[in-house]
Amino acid sequence: MSQGFFILIFPLILGFIGLFTNGLALVMLFRPFERKRYLGIPWQGIVPRNMPRFAKMIANVIENEMIHLSDIAGFIDPAVLLENNQEAFIAGIEENLDQYAKSMPEKYRAMLTGDNKRAFAEELFKQIKEQTPEITEAFLSHAMQKVGVRDHILHNITSASGNVLETLMFRLAKGELYIIVGYGGIFGALLGFVQFAVFSLG
Repeated sequence: MSQGFFILIFPLILGFIGLFTNGLALVMLFRPFERKRYLGIPWQGIVPRNMPRFAKMIANVIENEMIHLSDIAGFIDPAVLLENNQEAFIAGIEENLDQYAKSMPEKYRAMLTGDNKRAFAEELFKQIKEQTPEITEAFLSHAMQKVGVRDHILHNITSASGNVLETLMFRLAKGELYIIVGYGGIFGALLGFVQFAVFSLG
C-alpha cells in the first residue's frame, strides 16, 4: 500500500476512536438511568448513581452560603415596621378584642368598649413593641425550621429523573460538550500522525 494511504488511515482510525471514546464517556455520565448489566458488569450513569450525593452538596451550598433568613431580616427593622403601622396594628387588636368580647360575660364586655378598648389595645401594642427583639429572634428560629430549604431542595433534586438532568445539561452546555467530543477526534488524529511518523522512521 502507498505511503499516502497510511498517512490518511492512521489519523482517521485514531480520530474515530477519539470521537467514539469521548462520546461514550459523555453518554455514560447520564446513561443508563437505572442500574444495568453489560457483559456481566453492572453499570449506571455517573450522575444518576450519585444523585443523592449531588443533592446533598447542592442543598448544603444553597442553605449555608446563599439563603439566610437572618440576612433578609437584616434589611427589615421590626421597630420601624411597627412604628409605621401602629394604627393598623392597634385597629387589628381592637377588631380581635371585639371578637373575644362576644364570648365574655357581660361585665367584662362592658370594659372593652370605647376608650377602654382603645387604651387596652394601645397598651398591648406597647408591650409587643418592647418585646420586638425577642419576637424577631423567635420568628427567625421558627421560620428556619418551617421553611425547610434543605429538605425541599433535596426532595426536588433526588426525585428528578436522570433524563431531566441530562436535558438540562445539554441545554446549558451543548456546544461545550460537543467540543469536548470533537477534541477527542482531533487529538486522536494528531496521535495517528505521530504514530505514522514513528512507523515510517522505524
